[in-house]
Amino acid sequence: MIPLSEGHACKILQGYLVYYPGSRTHLGLGKNTLDGRAIEAPDIGPVRRRVMVGGLHSRYYHEAA
Repeated sequence: MIPLSEGHACKILQGYLVYYPGSRTHLGLGKNTLDGRAIEAPDIGPVRRRVMVGGLHSRYYHEAA
């Protein structure tokens, strides 16, 4: 991604700072995130996509039916 301005670069970095601790997995943490992740049962509802970091990353989650 090429930032178009200083403000655009700040917005991208702020999005990444929100995304990273809750979504990015680490081998040193047993493929867990810095914030930890709850295990969700597969039958709790349809899977939804949340676009993050301006579309560079996505997070998938269950939405209760």
